[in-house]
Amino acid sequence: AVAVSPSDNPKVDEIEEIEAVSAPVQNMLLTAHSFGLATINRTGDAAYRKRVKEFFGLKGNERLIGFVYIGYSDIQLPEGSRTSFRDKTVWME
Repeated sequence: AVAVSPSDNPKVDEIEEIEAVSAPVQNMLLTAHSFGLATINRTGDAAYRKRVKEFFGLKGNERLIGFVYIGYSDIQLPEGSRTSFRDKTVWME
C-alpha cells in the first residue's frame, strides 16, 4: 500500500505532494518490470474505506493512493515498439 501525508504548509499544493509520491511508485513499477516481474498500481473501493485507512494508521488528510501489486505474469507480452521522441517533440526557442 502506498500513502501520502500532505503537508499542512499552505504554500505546498496537495497535488504536488501526491505527484511526489506517484513518481517513485512509477519507478518501482519500472524497476520490477526490468527484473521480469508484472506490476500494477491500483486503487479500488478498498483504498477509500475508513477501516482500511485506520488499518494503515492514516490520520487526517493522509490517504492511500494505491496498492502496488508485483508478481509473475502468466501471459507473454508482445514486443513493444516506440515512436522516436524526435517525432513527438516540439522545441520552443
